[in-house]
Amino acid sequence: MSTNSYKRFRQTITEPGKGNALQVCVAVLLQTDTVEEIPNFIQAKVGYLQSVQEYLLPLKLTFLKVDLRDGSKFCIILLFVKD
Repeated sequence: MSTNSYKRFRQTITEPGKGNALQVCVAVLLQTDTVEEIPNFIQAKVGYLQSVQEYLLPLKLTFLKVDLRDGSKFCIILLFVKD
């Protein structure tokens, strides 16, 4: 797969607790046609971690958040094929 085939999307919601950066990230990784095809996990009542896992389960994918030791806000998002 060529990296040229990835679509580019921009975060459009930046309000804390409502932002769609994770939604955009997943849309790019899954190569959807639009961001709107992916739910805004941050706004989910069950919490974003559970929401993203529930969304990915039928796709046989899983999400892993890696917290950094220094406590910084940066995190790494990895999608794995789930057996």
